[in-house]
Amino acid sequence: MAIIKKMFRFGVNSYDEMLRKTAASLICILMIFAFSLAKAQEGLTPEGIDMLHVMEDSLMRTADSMYNAPIPDMRTYYNYQFIRQLRKALRVPNSYSYPFDKLETRINILTPDDNAFRIFNWEIAANENSRHYCGALQLPSDTLKMYPLIDYAPELGKGEEDSILTTPKWYGCIYYKILTHEVNDTKIYTLLGMNASNPISNKKIIDPMV
Repeated sequence: MAIIKKMFRFGVNSYDEMLRKTAASLICILMIFAFSLAKAQEGLTPEGIDMLHVMEDSLMRTADSMYNAPIPDMRTYYNYQFIRQLRKALRVPNSYSYPFDKLETRINILTPDDNAFRIFNWEIAANENSRHYCGALQLPSDTLKMYPLIDYAPELGKGEEDSILTTPKWYGCIYYKILTHEVNDTKIYTLLGMNASNPISNKKIIDPMV
């Protein structure tokens, strides 16, 4: 009986120890999550976060209409509405700290490793045979610093491969990756993208940006 009691007590102690370790691990995970969330939204007021939550939900609804409206002209209309809503959202002070996690399921949002900027990027089907690309580049700032990206590819014609463009003129595409490297002490961002603006065109884009 003494042996059984000792084994039982050992089991209880081990179970209690396991619970304590599990609880400690969960607390650590929750603390890391809370710190990450606070860091991601650093500088945003509670009112600003609430406002951006509401604006993000509106952007989600507009994006769905922009992609799925049965009439092409309506897609263009909703695209303009989406741009106005996005600009308004980014005007919220310290909006750069807001991650737009939900919106990222509708459009591409890319940031380089050094967090020097982020790009909002999407496409719409202007009609059955063409795609139109849109984008905006935002810099980290308390107030809005944004550069629109206006698809200028249809205007380039011959020589488009080595054209040098400055904002707002831009060779429209969907970016999917940003590479960062330095050349002669100058940081260069290489953006990789894809342009499939019509059924017979499928171009891979390598777009260096200084």
